[in-house]
Amino acid sequence: MRVRALDVTVSSLEPRVPNPKIRSVPEINFINGPSVQSVRTEGLIARCFRTTCLEPKPDIFLGFCAEDIYMVRLFLKSHPANTLVQGRRRISLPPRGSMQSAIRHVCEPFCWKMSHAVDVINFEIPTMAIHDHLQGRRSRQVSQLKVDQNASLADPTIASFGLATLQVLGAEKQFTQFFVDHIVDGLCKHVALQYFGANTLEGRRGGLAPWQERRAKDLMYSAIGRALSLQEVAEACGLSVGYFSRAFRKSTGYSPHKWLMEKRIEMALSLLSDDKLSLTDIAARCGFVDQSHLTRACNRHIGMPPGVYRRLAASAE
Repeated sequence: MRVRALDVTVSSLEPRVPNPKIRSVPEINFINGPSVQSVRTEGLIARCFRTTCLEPKPDIFLGFCAEDIYMVRLFLKSHPANTLVQGRRRISLPPRGSMQSAIRHVCEPFCWKMSHAVDVINFEIPTMAIHDHLQGRRSRQVSQLKVDQNASLADPTIASFGLATLQVLGAEKQFTQFFVDHIVDGLCKHVALQYFGANTLEGRRGGLAPWQERRAKDLMYSAIGRALSLQEVAEACGLSVGYFSRAFRKSTGYSPHKWLMEKRIEMALSLLSDDKLSLTDIAARCGFVDQSHLTRACNRHIGMPPGVYRRLAASAE
């Protein structure tokens, strides 16, 4: 299921839009930079993008079509009160503070007047991705959202995921798909557990079976130098992406992304002993996007850049 923005026409909204001179356009027209996608089990696509417009455009309504998704919005700047048009209803929205968020089920078309400047990060999460974190595959029911869809939420976890994603949206090629999947899956899990009443799920489920853990580690290690998605690894274990991520953490104490990053660092440190290999070559062999990606990873994990580590290791021999 591909999430798409609604291309609303004036005629399709009459008499819902009060002024026939007002234009309705899809919000996708105001996406700032590239969007990123995380393809999940059964072809579900969770998408993230940033909507930016620095000036009010009171003659425009932005809209979305009806999809079986939950829209999680993180407001990067304060937004004044506004009105949402959904079907024939008008819904008053409260002011949004900077770094506040909101969650809405996009079950029917809606639009809103762009009467103020906009800067928002949007996560479009398929309902069945929420389902993965709630009840596995035993039931096709998803619990009801526990918060008012119109409420402004002060959720530091959503804010943190949003800021992490902001780095990806600003420089998409510097991040691996595995990292993107890690962020999106983490947000899906948080939203499911925090806002759909599944807080005790984690404690009821076990980790991976021994053969699943071996297969997952073997696959990730063998693919260390190429692009790899969480879906590939989860499918190799016969699990959904959400279940696999939780079970892998329970079995190993690491998220799949962190485990893979640790192995990439280990391999890179080993290759640094070969002075015939450039840092660019080592970065490519170990699955880093480029040399600067390798340098950042080394700084975080061992507290020094790879060039310094290489010199220290050489002097110790």
